[in-house]
Amino acid sequence: MKVKSIAFALVLFVLSIASPMFAKDIKGPKGFNKRVFDASYALYATSAERGFTKPKFLCTVTAFQKYADGYLFLGAGHCTSENLELPDDLVFFVATDLIHVPQPVELIKTELIEDLNNKAPHPPVVDYAVFYLKTKAKIPTIALGDESSLKIGSKTVNVNFSEGLAKFVSPGIVNSSVSTTGEMTGFYGVQMFDSHGASGSSVIDPKTKKIVGLVIAGDDGETLPAWIEPISTVEEHLKGADFGQLIAKPEIPKVDRSEEEPDYDLGVYALSFWHGFNGGSHGSGSHGSGGSHISRPGEPSHPPRPGEHPGHVGEQHHHEGGRSIDRDTYARYCGRDHLFRPEIYYNGGFYSFVYAGIWFEYETEWIYPGEDVFVILGADGFYYMESPVHPGVVVQVWIP
Repeated sequence: MKVKSIAFALVLFVLSIASPMFAKDIKGPKGFNKRVFDASYALYATSAERGFTKPKFLCTVTAFQKYADGYLFLGAGHCTSENLELPDDLVFFVATDLIHVPQPVELIKTELIEDLNNKAPHPPVVDYAVFYLKTKAKIPTIALGDESSLKIGSKTVNVNFSEGLAKFVSPGIVNSSVSTTGEMTGFYGVQMFDSHGASGSSVIDPKTKKIVGLVIAGDDGETLPAWIEPISTVEEHLKGADFGQLIAKPEIPKVDRSEEEPDYDLGVYALSFWHGFNGGSHGSGSHGSGGSHISRPGEPSHPPRPGEHPGHVGEQHHHEGGRSIDRDTYARYCGRDHLFRPEIYYNGGFYSFVYAGIWFEYETEWIYPGEDVFVILGADGFYYMESPVHPGVVVQVWIP
């Protein structure tokens, strides 16, 4: 009996370990939503220039046409090297879900056209990219349609990989006409869930079962509402495109990166877009003050500052427009190898955080508050805050 009791206990122990494998789960989508779900892929990229040798999640794309021995995918132009904030040596990959191994995909055409008459940060007036995946797999496609099938109150469906966390099915409701004035001229609004990483995902009319727009931007830097590029804008620029020729010879404009940086802060510009190398792991390395918090206007501003700021004496790095960090402190706490997660405060139009006993300030809300960052001294003598999983997305910081 004793032997049997031990054996029985062992069985219970094994079952207790294995039970999560047999846990109940939420069933996948059905009907047309399943078709949209299966046609939507996660877009990844590598960059030797930035040291990303393994594919990092970037944006969302949708299969819209079977072509030759593969499929054409539609995404956002600002998720490519057309975007000056991203490195110019991106190599792309796609996967049906975040748990699958990404496979190579080729960028064959992209455009990112801005309104040069408007210097304020806003989405480009034309923003799309077409990729080609050579594969024997069968992939459902969603054809390009016409946003004129919509009206305010129309229902939409979207699948995106927001924050690189999951494959989300996001139902929506059209809540504005195409704007004719202001910063969002040429775009229309949809009340739906999306966030960073949803860029390039398709907004689809479930009645016509066709793509009626691309997710390009959001208002508040987090979720609702989404601003949608009308699909007719993309179709106008794809009119007469010879995809066979493009596959053989991709049409990717050479971006001039020799000019000076735009007048606006890159962090401000980045706020307009749902994009970034959002890998799901949200950084690595040691954490600083723990979870991040951004105080909104009306909430408590940052606490009283200490009288002294360590690291402001001794041999200094040159830094115009603010105080600097001595070399020993910089070596111990700054650079790509020293990650931390700042607790961010808002006060009088500026965001600030303290790290290594030093207060830093910047003007623009950081768009990835839940991730590790590092502070680095740029070649121009200014300090910048960056995230290791979002190469190209930076915000200038200074020490008051």
